[in-house]
This record gives sequence, C-alpha cells and structure tokens, in this order.
Amino acid sequence: MKTEATIKVKPRREKLLRAKGLPGLFELVFYRKPSLGLLGMKVVNYVEDRQRKGDPMKVSEWKVWISRNDTTQRQFYDVVNKLAGLGMIRKEEGSYRVVGDFSNSLKAMADLWESRSALYDE
Repeated sequence: MKTEATIKVKPRREKLLRAKGLPGLFELVFYRKPSLGLLGMKVVNYVEDRQRKGDPMKVSEWKVWISRNDTTQRQFYDVVNKLAGLGMIRKEEGSYRVVGDFSNSLKAMADLWESRSALYDE
C-alpha cells in the first residue's frame, strides 16, 4: 500500500479551512481531483464507523462498497491509496483502519517550524 502522498497547503487560509471543516480539509487532500473529496470523506467516515462498531471494513469488501456508493473501482482505489499515503487510513490484517499518522506528522512538522524561530508573524 502507498506510503506517501501530496497535500496542498494554503497559507493564511486557516479561518476558511475552519469554516469549511472536514470538507475543506478533503478539498486540500484531493486538490488534483476535487470531485474525490466527498468520496474520501465517505470512505473515512465508513471505515471509522465500522471500526467503532468492532467490525472493521475488510479489504475484500470493496465491491460491495462501490456498488452501494455509486462509484468505480478506480475512484475507490484512488481515494484509498491517497488516504493511506497520507496516513489517514491503514490496511492491517486484511481490514482498513482510521489511524492518526496524518495528524501526528503534521503536528511534528508544525512543532519543528514553531521551535526554530519566534520571528514569523511579526
């Protein structure tokens, strides 16, 4: 499974991002194919819901998922690979799981940047 991906960063847009919430985040994640943003959110929400219920989504269930969500195999795997590459989901023991690798990486980068200088934002 893919272990890296690109996300678009838009400086000075924090208020807009907060106003849009998760849809805004997924717009940045799927900036090359904005139409996949909502699909990405659907995948994450579904995987998370199944994980909370103790019945994680099995990798083999992709056909059922795409038929219920009116999408293609290509779109599903484009989304899953992007989410996995960013560390939002991970494939473990034949199932998908929502994980914190994405937020942990972003927090570490932000901490490193903030610790280097107190000169910015003056």
